[in-house]
Amino acid sequence: MATHHWALGLLQQTIGTVVAAAGLAATAVAAEPAKITLDQIRVENAVSRCMTLEAKQVQHSGSVVKLLADARFISSTGECGCKSALLRYRLYAQPASGRRVEARSGTLNTLGSTGVKAVEFVLGTNAPIRQQSPLILSVGCAASP
Repeated sequence: MATHHWALGLLQQTIGTVVAAAGLAATAVAAEPAKITLDQIRVENAVSRCMTLEAKQVQHSGSVVKLLADARFISSTGECGCKSALLRYRLYAQPASGRRVEARSGTLNTLGSTGVKAVEFVLGTNAPIRQQSPLILSVGCAASP
C-alpha cells in the first residue's frame, strides 16, 4: 500500500512538472513578437533606370534576417549617375512619429551583372529582428556624383 501511495505521489509530481513546463513554453511563445514580413518592407530604388528590384521573401535564419529579391540589370550603374558598380542600401524604420531611423546599411556589387540575378539584403544580424513599424529599403549609388 505504501508503494502505491509513493508511485501515485511521484506520478502527480511528474504531471505537475510537465504542466508547469508547458505553461512556461506557451507563455514564451505568446510573448514573442511577430517576425518581419514582406508586406512591411517598401523598396525605394534610386537606380531603377539601371536595375529593377522585385522583393521575393524575408528569410529568418537564426539571428540573420535577409530580404531576398530578384534584380534585373537594364544598363550599367554609370548610366544612372553612379561612379562605380557598387550600390549602397540603407534600411530605415519608420515609426508612427513619421521620422525615419536608419537601422542598417550595406553594399551590393553589381560589377558585370546582366539579366536577372538573385540578390540578398541583410536586414539584421546578431539578434532576431522583430519590427512592428514599416521598414524602408533604400537603394542607390554608393558614391554620389
